[in-house]
Amino acid sequence: MKKSIIAGGISVGLLLVAALIIFVFFPGLLTYIDVKVNDPHINDVAEEFQKVEVPENFTSFSTKGLRFRMPEGAVKNRSGSSIRKGEEISVLIMENDSYKNFVQQQEMAANPDIDLDISTDPWESFLYDEETYRHFYKSMKAQYPTEYDARSDILWFIKDGFIAKDCLKLRGIDRKVFKEFADIKEESVAYEDAYKLKGKGFFAYVCKIKKELSADSANAKEINEHFQWSCTLFPDNSTTDYYFIMISGENDNIKPQVISSIELDK
Repeated sequence: MKKSIIAGGISVGLLLVAALIIFVFFPGLLTYIDVKVNDPHINDVAEEFQKVEVPENFTSFSTKGLRFRMPEGAVKNRSGSSIRKGEEISVLIMENDSYKNFVQQQEMAANPDIDLDISTDPWESFLYDEETYRHFYKSMKAQYPTEYDARSDILWFIKDGFIAKDCLKLRGIDRKVFKEFADIKEESVAYEDAYKLKGKGFFAYVCKIKKELSADSANAKEINEHFQWSCTLFPDNSTTDYYFIMISGENDNIKPQVISSIELDK
C-alpha cells in the first residue's frame, strides 16, 4: 500500500513539474487553447491573389498614377477618379497619404469651429489603452501601426499578422490583447476574403465580400452592386502613399480581370 501511495505521489509530482515547465516556457497555452476552440479561423492568413487572363479586347486606361484595363466601351470621368461601363463594371480610385490624413485629422480635432466628434486615438474603439497595445506589438515583434507607414495599419495586422502559435509565449495582458485581436479576425474572415498581390513596384491587399454573408444583410443589394471587391495598393517607393480602389458592378467575371491588370503608371 505504501509503495502504491509513494508511486502515485511521484506520478502526481512529475505531472505537476511537467505542467509547471510547460507554463513557464509556454505561458500563453490557455489562450492558445481558447482561440483554437473559439476562433476557428485564427490560422487563416491572406493567400496569394491568383491572377486571371485579361481579354485582349479590353481597353487600357491611365489615371491617378495607375494603369489598368477595362471592357471595351468603358468611360473615364472628368476627374479620372472613376471608370465605368454602365452597370456592368465600375472602378473608383482614391489616392491617399497616411501622414497627410493624420495631420488633417489632428487639425480638425483641434479646430473649435468644426463641430465634429473626431478622435485622434486610434485605439478608442478597442478594449485597452495605447501603452498596452504598444507593449503587445513589442512582445509580438511586430511593427506598431504608425501614420509614417501605411502598410502598418491595424486592419492588415489583424487580417494577416498572426496565427494561434504566436500567443504561446505571451504573458499577462498581452494574452488578452491577442484574444481581442483573434475575435476581431474571426469577424473579419466571416465578412470578407483577403488576398495578397505583388506587382511590379507595388504590394496590395485584395478583399472580396462574401456573398453568402452580404445576401442576408439589410443592405445586401447595395453591397452587391457597389462594394464587392476592393484593392488597397502600396507603392514600393513610398511608405505613406497608397491607393484604395473599389471594383463593383453586375459582372462578377470582370472584377478579377480588372484587378489582374493593375499596374503603376509612374
